[in-house]
Amino acid sequence: MKKVITTVGTSIFTNCLKQREDIRPHFDALENASASNWNSYQNRIEMLRSVVSEWARDNLQASAELKSTKKIQAYYNEPLDVFLIATDTVLCRLAAEIIRDLLVSAGNDFTVFFNPQIDVITGLQVTDKRSLISEGLCRLVDRINQIAGGDLDTEGYYRGIVFNITGGFKAVIPYITIMAQINGCEMAYIYEDTDTLITIPKVPIKIDFDLFQELASEINMLRQGIDRYRSMRNERFIRLEEHGMVEMSGDVAMLSPLGTIFHNRYQNRFFTFYATEEVSTKIETNTELKRILLTKFSNPELRQAKTELKGINHKKYIYDDGNNPYRIAYLIINGELYVYRIFDDEQEQQKYLMADERLDVEIIRKQSKQKQMEKTNVP
Repeated sequence: MKKVITTVGTSIFTNCLKQREDIRPHFDALENASASNWNSYQNRIEMLRSVVSEWARDNLQASAELKSTKKIQAYYNEPLDVFLIATDTVLCRLAAEIIRDLLVSAGNDFTVFFNPQIDVITGLQVTDKRSLISEGLCRLVDRINQIAGGDLDTEGYYRGIVFNITGGFKAVIPYITIMAQINGCEMAYIYEDTDTLITIPKVPIKIDFDLFQELASEINMLRQGIDRYRSMRNERFIRLEEHGMVEMSGDVAMLSPLGTIFHNRYQNRFFTFYATEEVSTKIETNTELKRILLTKFSNPELRQAKTELKGINHKKYIYDDGNNPYRIAYLIINGELYVYRIFDDEQEQQKYLMADERLDVEIIRKQSKQKQMEKTNVP
């Protein structure tokens, strides 16, 4: 089943206004309201919801998102999983909720996903450019990657993803276009006020993955944000700047939205971490360990869910997925993952923990070398 990621705008309200001018005071009051103030406008929100939902009922032409989604479903002739993405405004969240309910009531052609807690993208708005660049666009990229990243083909491209860019905030279209192209996805939209569906086929763009491996430390620093960038700026950072991967505001630098898109693509293809020579040798000679690392441990959410802080006085992070005897001891140093011990079973792990040794982070860092594993090469 295809996943259709749909950016949501406010055309459902502007279209309704052509026939129901009585809702204009509510629309005008909410037009520039941040989604963070949602609870402050409940009366106006519910008034708009009631009128617009009734007006749009059984009418999949009521908004750009509804019309295009129906056209996309007819084009592929199969049920769709539809994921709605809203900007950081009250009106856009309300539009997404109304559209979700209308699509759900339209029949079995759509399974619709919209959770305001994660699908209203903080910082994605037009009033604050700095917040848009440093927060909104990067959060948008991360959310799309979360939706699409679980199912990859043998080359690490998204599988079965279609971007519907008919509605929504037009400033994001260039970024979504790039994201679609480098991840091998199709795009679709309805041209202006016509009924014509235009599809853009997937044309995967090749990326110089070596750059991400070589400059991994600098990229991880930028993902966390660098407060005194000018004092740290060197030829390696300048190379990233030349590739459009650095966003600066004063003396603060961070990974740009484009940088986030490209880095996420790299992470979908490769698992990069640091390991001691002993750990690297153990991984290379053990097919089961390779499988565990590539299919489970490499996923940050799965890794965190199966990690416990263990030990007596000197606690250590120990990964245990529960389906095999292996235990993995690791650290996060400056945003980078270090694997410094792998135990064959729980008894070996317990013996290590009982010794209660204090970790020397600096020694682990110096003794470790970068290791890159291709996720498509699962044993």
